[in-house]
Amino acid sequence: MPKGSLIILNSHAKAQWYHKKKQDDGTVQRTYIKQSDRGVAEKLAKKAYLRSMLLDMENEHSCLEHYVKYRKPRDWGRFLDLASPYRDLLISSTWERDNYIRSQEYPENLIVPTNKGDMVRSKSEALIANALYELNIPYHYEEQLMTECFPIYPDFTIRNLRTNKLIRWEHFGKIDDPEYRAKVGRKLVTYMENGFIPGQDLIMTFEDKAHPLTIATVQDMIQMYFL
Repeated sequence: MPKGSLIILNSHAKAQWYHKKKQDDGTVQRTYIKQSDRGVAEKLAKKAYLRSMLLDMENEHSCLEHYVKYRKPRDWGRFLDLASPYRDLLISSTWERDNYIRSQEYPENLIVPTNKGDMVRSKSEALIANALYELNIPYHYEEQLMTECFPIYPDFTIRNLRTNKLIRWEHFGKIDDPEYRAKVGRKLVTYMENGFIPGQDLIMTFEDKAHPLTIATVQDMIQMYFL
């Protein structure tokens, strides 16, 4: 990069560029940059941009070093463990402890444990379940929902503690599979034929092999609908 820095002045709606350099005798010289020398202005602009970026990264690095050195994690999640004597006092909703009819389909696929003690069908469902559990948001897993024609089993039935209303959360995990997509379409039609409105009392997340569900997405959904 050239020595010195760039000064930009606006005159009559047109930017004027100046090259500011410190001379050997200690004085500072400011030289006008012609349009024909635009390349010099571009390099100086890039220099200013990269310097600001570097300073920001150095500051972030310093903050992270401080965080790693002084952060003392606390195991606050132990208060909600199933064996914890605090759990019953902390769970404000008796609804979560109620018995309910669960799906009996393919029990051999319930292979992923959650922090609450449930077994779910995928790591993504466990991600959702654990995030809800850690925030003390009551939910039922695969609870039966009767429609006009037949029962369905939403992945999660969640009680919104702010409104006391139930929200169903469906996670569709194989949307790159044409056969799976067809099933998703039929299930969504069933929901809407029974009065559910996506984005209100029905929320959804999606993933495929190239775009797995992330904790950031789950946290954003929880923040939007339950906190």
